[in-house]
Amino acid sequence: MTKNEAIKKINSLDTSKRLTLKNTHWSNIVSYKGENGWWLNIPFKKFKNDLYLVLNQPTKESLILISISANSIKNPKNIFRNKDETADIFIPISNNIFIDTQSNGTKYQFLNYKIIWH
Repeated sequence: MTKNEAIKKINSLDTSKRLTLKNTHWSNIVSYKGENGWWLNIPFKKFKNDLYLVLNQPTKESLILISISANSIKNPKNIFRNKDETADIFIPISNNIFIDTQSNGTKYQFLNYKIIWH
């Protein structure tokens, strides 16, 4: 599944949200330091608006949608690893607990998520 396909699928299933290419960040599973998970690089300014993270799980034929409300993370520079004014986030695959484990971060846990089967 591609980012565009995922956005269409989610928008058709959940009309309370409106995902677009600009407010949605997409990640496939990658390996980092021997651990599988999702890597995201999100400009800090994006946290001022509603933001959606779509984590693809092709082997389970599902997507994880994490919703972040506008300004709910007040100062992302103090929460996430700062890489060129961008939040550098790695979320390992674990039992439906979505925590950023990137060094120099605060181990932020994303709580507002849902799993969508495709």
